[in-house]
Amino acid sequence: LDGQETQHLLFIENDGTYRTNLGIAASAPALAAVSVRDASGHEIESHLLGTDGGIAQVAVSSHVSGGRAVVRILSGDARGYASLIDTRSGDATFVAGR
Repeated sequence: LDGQETQHLLFIENDGTYRTNLGIAASAPALAAVSVRDASGHEIESHLLGTDGGIAQVAVSSHVSGGRAVVRILSGDARGYASLIDTRSGDATFVAGR
């Protein structure tokens, strides 16, 4: 990956039962634009994530159920991911960018 790749993350939830963190992982400097969309496809929040190598992560703050996120790699070689957490048990599910 060397900039301008788009990855999609499904199962984005922030609704009291679940919460979601979005992130990128890279072994070298990378920058990505992340757009969180509701079930209808409307953008409800956006973030710019950057790392010198490692992980950059942000929590979804808007209420969303059945949402998705679009991760656009602006520079570097990175993979987008989501971590969907059950708020009652604390169990997390990893969602890889596609």
